[in-house]
Amino acid sequence: MENESKSIITIATGKDIYIQMACNLAMSFLLWNVNNNISFYLVTDNSESVPECLKNKINIILINSVDYPTGFSIKLYLDKFIQTDKNLFIDCDCLIYGNLSYVFDLFEGKTMSAIGEEWNKGEFFCSVEKMIKVMNIPHMPVFVGALYYVQKSNITSQIFEFARKTQKKYDELGFVRLRGKENEEPLLSVAMAKFNQTVIKDNFQIKADMMSFTEIQSNIINGKAHLSNNNGKYPTWQKCDESFPLIVHFNSSFTEGFQYKTEIFRLKLYRKINLKLITNVLAGVFLYFPGKSKQILKSKFRPFYHKLLGIRTLQNTNR
Repeated sequence: MENESKSIITIATGKDIYIQMACNLAMSFLLWNVNNNISFYLVTDNSESVPECLKNKINIILINSVDYPTGFSIKLYLDKFIQTDKNLFIDCDCLIYGNLSYVFDLFEGKTMSAIGEEWNKGEFFCSVEKMIKVMNIPHMPVFVGALYYVQKSNITSQIFEFARKTQKKYDELGFVRLRGKENEEPLLSVAMAKFNQTVIKDNFQIKADMMSFTEIQSNIINGKAHLSNNNGKYPTWQKCDESFPLIVHFNSSFTEGFQYKTEIFRLKLYRKINLKLITNVLAGVFLYFPGKSKQILKSKFRPFYHKLLGIRTLQNTNR
């Protein structure tokens, strides 16, 4: 219905870098969605780090970090944070490239959903086949939890309550941890299945996860994002060679790459000067072209470097 309220909600707690990413997400939202009756909510334990220029344009839900878990598990409390009828949760390490009204339309008729597939076997932070039997569910929805669609309803509350209860037996039930932490994705998956919630098929125009692609060509102030894949390394449910998404998920260390940093430079400068040509030229000179050149050189000389000095140990990210 037209009069139903809609919002985007993201969560940023703990390290200041998450607040910074959430503010970047908010800026990208405001660039493309300021006039379409969609609100933006930021759940955080540190409102002081939100720039003043954003505080009067978004809604801040201030929480006490001691009242909620850290890491992925805080997503299991989304039902406590949502304020409007229809909500899109978007991870703070994402950027928005267009009008999100289209995404709400795609989830019409759903109570809780995500983008993915329903599986009866395979691995999704557990043995899907075994978990179906243990939890007595028809299937497991499989997805990347950077985006959830959530309606405010009693069923939604029951789904999240079931997921929180299931989390108490995370290791006992055979769920696999992600980077040493309990992952919300399989927990919400079994909870959704328990209450007959289904995911929507990816049309490769909603969200793209950087981990699933090898190249990105994007310009956030022009509203363009094109992700391509030339080595076939993508999740089983996402057999896609290219995507033109409204939302790009710069997961893991991709927020430290030159592509993400170039987009943030564009966002911040364009907000100040409102001149696309100058913004794009300066972004290219100072960030994109130096970063791309470095990437090409590293790729070209990596085999020689490995042969000479061996493979370097992976570095920890600042996340």
